[in-house]
Amino acid sequence: MCGFVTLLVPSGQRVRGAVLRRMTARLAHRGPDDLGFACIDPPSGALRTWGPALPDDLELSGVLFGHCRLSILDLSPAAHQPMVSDESSSVLCFNGAIYNFLELRCRLVAEGASFRGTGDTEVLLKAYDRWGVQALPRLNGMWAFVLWDGSRRTLVASRDRFGVKPLYHAVVDGVQIFGSEIKGVVGYPGAFRGFEGPKVHDFLRDGLTDHTDQTMFRGIRSLPPGTSIELGDGRCSAARYWSFPGSEPTGGAAPETLIAGFRELLSDAVGLRVRSDVPIGTMMSGGLDSTAIAALIREHQRDRGEAARTFDGLISFQHTFSACWPGSASDEEAEIDVMGAKLGLVCHKIYPRPETIADVLPSLAYHLDEPFFDPVAAVQYLLMREARAQGAKVVLNGHGSDESLAGYRLMGRLGGAGMLAGQPRGSAWDPADSCVEPPGLTALGAALWFQFAIRNVPRWLRMEDRVSMAASVESRLPFLDYRLVEFAFALPDDLKLRDGYSKYILRQAMRDLLPARLLGTRTKRPFLAPFAQWLRGPWRPMIKDLLSHPGQVAPYLNYPRFRANLDAIEPNLLWRVLSVELWMRAFAGGEI
Repeated sequence: MCGFVTLLVPSGQRVRGAVLRRMTARLAHRGPDDLGFACIDPPSGALRTWGPALPDDLELSGVLFGHCRLSILDLSPAAHQPMVSDESSSVLCFNGAIYNFLELRCRLVAEGASFRGTGDTEVLLKAYDRWGVQALPRLNGMWAFVLWDGSRRTLVASRDRFGVKPLYHAVVDGVQIFGSEIKGVVGYPGAFRGFEGPKVHDFLRDGLTDHTDQTMFRGIRSLPPGTSIELGDGRCSAARYWSFPGSEPTGGAAPETLIAGFRELLSDAVGLRVRSDVPIGTMMSGGLDSTAIAALIREHQRDRGEAARTFDGLISFQHTFSACWPGSASDEEAEIDVMGAKLGLVCHKIYPRPETIADVLPSLAYHLDEPFFDPVAAVQYLLMREARAQGAKVVLNGHGSDESLAGYRLMGRLGGAGMLAGQPRGSAWDPADSCVEPPGLTALGAALWFQFAIRNVPRWLRMEDRVSMAASVESRLPFLDYRLVEFAFALPDDLKLRDGYSKYILRQAMRDLLPARLLGTRTKRPFLAPFAQWLRGPWRPMIKDLLSHPGQVAPYLNYPRFRANLDAIEPNLLWRVLSVELWMRAFAGGEI
């Protein structure tokens, strides 16, 4: 996991080294282990590299890369980035993880490739050298990368199928700018042009973010998931390398066959995501998803036995990380303790307090890049910091299962599903209109797709990426293995919801590993953290200090009415207003 910025500077223009260095430095939390820079002159192909020092007074043009690395696979200098191909004129900046890199490496070796190191970045680079953008559908992973293809004098950028890893883009005076986070992009002079009013209103109204490629920063967009773009010689083209295949019928297969197939896919997704040269851990809520992941990792440890010694990350698995809420109806500490004892795990727990959460809200607003609809982001932030403090550089988490396996109480949401039929999510990257509802879905499938592709998963992925990277931790999400997602959306409805049980197929698939008490909980337990009470009580002085006089958010409100009714405002709206105020204070003027 890493962070990078890339600039494509037209001939005749120059960018000082200080600018590239400053932009990259804003992403240092994403990669504290290594730092590198590169400059390519497109006409001649001349390449210059620096690392970690880049002179401030250099005048640079062409293709500029700045990269900071979090070392996960191949801890040696062979995995340094920007990575230069020894077979071609390609140069790569990559953020993410290619989980099937060992299988791809074997195929590439069979085709004559040789390797200097043992990591996934070099596999990605060699895969592009061999197969071009046709390599993208072969990847199982999470990624955002920008690659200079010197043979075609073309800049290629790509993002994984579901947008687990971020990539942002802007253009300033003809300079094309890419970055892993918005804060890196706005480090370029003139890139901060103010906030996008309609997007701010979307958030204040109902918490909606990340549902289109337009961000809350004017002129800054995210590359849509499942998309690659190419820039070169004055042209820009975009293409989708992956689209959801639709609902291939699985109804002809026996339920037990589908359950076994699901278990095999989930187990393999977990097995791929424990590949690591550094210690791993898991988040543990006490619910079905996270405990399933932990149990499957333990099963992989048992099955591999002595062979597991070659998988350092797998051998290291011993630690879980949980937030507990004594006295709350949603507290799952008892379940966490039961599963920890059953699996022989060391369970690290945090007990969030209102003052602890309040203390991190300003830094959280900065790290998130844009507001987030739920204060639970602060809890995730603290959990990631705890994981890093305990030595885990990789954690597995359970995001994505609710939206593909019907983990939510969907009554009342089904009515909104049909409005999406044939309508793109909204993208500036024509023809890469993303997230059109797949054909052939049932009403339940359409409602789930709305949550998966538009409403819920995109904003949770931004949160998960930012809070994990703020702690220099790589978060991996087995339920977002594309094979598992495709399989889940093709399942009959009664393998998702049956007899009042949500995620029915997951419960059946895990019968041999999880206790009956957990599997017998009919629906997902709602998370009832005491944030509403805190907004009314312990956080009241902070809120009055921030919002009782006109601040950054005031132009987006009927402020006199808001101020007069401050004590009666509904907690969710109050949080959204507070979130926007803190975010605008972090970024206003681009001075961060």
